[in-house]
Amino acid sequence: MTTIVLLLFTALNAAAVPAIDTSNVLAIAESTSSPYFAALTADGSGLTGDLHDNDDDNMWLSAPDRGTASYNPNPGTVTGVTWLRFQFDKVYKLGDMWIWNCNETAWVARGFKDVTIEYSTTGGSSPSEWHTLGEYELAQASGAATIPHTDEIHFDGV
Repeated sequence: MTTIVLLLFTALNAAAVPAIDTSNVLAIAESTSSPYFAALTADGSGLTGDLHDNDDDNMWLSAPDRGTASYNPNPGTVTGVTWLRFQFDKVYKLGDMWIWNCNETAWVARGFKDVTIEYSTTGGSSPSEWHTLGEYELAQASGAATIPHTDEIHFDGV
């Protein structure tokens, strides 16, 4: 199993309470394939209401040929082929995180599949500061012109 790590200082909350203002979210990735930067995962690019388009200019893409190497952004967090981290301006009460997986028509298989989601209220380097929410298998997007979120991760008030 290949593990992709999504790390959160807190979590995007699109349902339980009002959505977090995306101008307060910094997305950082272990790697990126220019011009498909991690910021595109948190700035609303490609979204119209709750639907996402299939234009690759609106999606993050990790650098190609990651192979089986493992990367770890913080001591105590799991390693994975790549990681994506969301940093927030403050601690938020966690509700639900909606995920729109890679929806570029020819490349839907490049989306996340097996992921581990970890979170921290401090973002610190001590293993005790990080908690695992769970391991998930994310759905592959369809490549359709517009799609609803492919997955919904419940933080249940963490």
